[in-house]
Amino acid sequence: MEYYLGIDMGTTNIKAALFTEDGSMAAFSSEPTPVIHPKEGWSEFGPLELWSVLCRCIKKVVWETKGAKIVSAGISSLGESGVLTDAGGYPLNNFIAWYDPRAKEEIEELKRKIGNDRIYSITGQTPSDKYGICKLLWIKKNLSEAYEEASHWLSVEDWILYKLTGNYATDYSIASRTMAFDIVKLQWSEEILDAAGIAAELFPEALPGGTFAGRVTQRASEETGLARGTPVSVGGHDHACAAVAVNIFESGVVLDSMGTAEVSMVAVREPVLNREALGKFYSFYPHCGPKLYRVITSNQSCGAAVEWYLNTLGEEIRSRAIRSGKSEYDWMAGEAEQNARPEDAVYFLPFLRGSVENNQWKGCLWGIDDGHRQGDLIRALIHGICFELKKQIEGYQELFHQRFDKIRVVGGLAKSDFVMKQKSRIQGTDIEVPACVQAACCGAALLGAVGAGKQNIKKLGQFYRFGRRYPAENEEELLKEYQTYLKLREGFKELYNRIGEA
Repeated sequence: MEYYLGIDMGTTNIKAALFTEDGSMAAFSSEPTPVIHPKEGWSEFGPLELWSVLCRCIKKVVWETKGAKIVSAGISSLGESGVLTDAGGYPLNNFIAWYDPRAKEEIEELKRKIGNDRIYSITGQTPSDKYGICKLLWIKKNLSEAYEEASHWLSVEDWILYKLTGNYATDYSIASRTMAFDIVKLQWSEEILDAAGIAAELFPEALPGGTFAGRVTQRASEETGLARGTPVSVGGHDHACAAVAVNIFESGVVLDSMGTAEVSMVAVREPVLNREALGKFYSFYPHCGPKLYRVITSNQSCGAAVEWYLNTLGEEIRSRAIRSGKSEYDWMAGEAEQNARPEDAVYFLPFLRGSVENNQWKGCLWGIDDGHRQGDLIRALIHGICFELKKQIEGYQELFHQRFDKIRVVGGLAKSDFVMKQKSRIQGTDIEVPACVQAACCGAALLGAVGAGKQNIKKLGQFYRFGRRYPAENEEELLKEYQTYLKLREGFKELYNRIGEA
């Protein structure tokens, strides 16, 4: 039997998984992504530390399937973070995390030089300080010696590809998350790079996801346990890879990826780079497959909000879960179902890591009184996350003049029946959870198989299998709560606009 390796370099976890020829997961390994905080509020990833963790994960799945014939590998990764390397491929700085806020001056400078609308029309990205080029400009200004010595700028996917094969390449989706890639011409943007004063030679060649990019070197073989010569292909942005795994190429299907952030995505044939799309904060980028473009937006704090709650207000729930061996999600569900007062709802605005609209926004619990208990707060937390997704999907329907009547959910929170039931009640839309919830790994593995000539990209939809379905429900009271949420959100926006003006 032949196996496909899928790698996922995530914000929270680094994963490696082996899949059989029919798309079934045969082995899986995961470790937390090591994060460095060199200064309060700053977050970085050490390039060599990321590689070291990945090597352990790959070794584990190789060991678990001793004698397995691994015929391909594909790479999925978080976006927006990059590292400078010297001519010998040695890293000159750490990756700055996508949510690190230090590049505020750099995005403002780019917007002054080029303009919001022009940046959007070229790159498809809603201008923000999180993108790779802003991080690179910050490094150029603050780590000038590293910048002057550099030969390459590599996003996380590109770095792992280099470590595996010794070659330099990226894919369209990760290239787009630098905000320096022309998504219509499918090449690095001279206009953006000229305005930034950055040489195009720093950036690797951009290819469609699922393109062969090199073979595992002898050194990488020794470090990972993979056979020397194993074909490696570019995969893409983690959410784009997940979209391949759950077949969002079907009409009316939305990917809902509930990770550290919650990202929604649909596939389209052409980008719509107009004022309406920009006003909704929807980003477009190319990837691969029968519909080349992806439309993406996010709530930047989904799993991060749940983690925050369990580390602070919900410490007792975490302790109970550890003592009992029962899932934290199950304990949270029990509190929300048994000890909440829906008739006197608390509201949660889930912007603990800012918003795509304004990175300066913070989270908010609204409407608390001394009669509310933990169950009310948990209900507010989950509903706030679900309300934000509902707003995103309504925006897709308005922009593309079509109904999206099926949501496929992947990520950690997809394991919770309680969360999925709340989502189906609030969305009024069928919710599907795939049989394999490691969708980014699966998509990367399938794209690796395409690059190795083992699969046809036009037939990848056959690998999708759903595991659980939650039929659409419409509940009048929840729709009223949603309307209240939208009013609170608009008031919140006005408040931050006033603070910004002051």
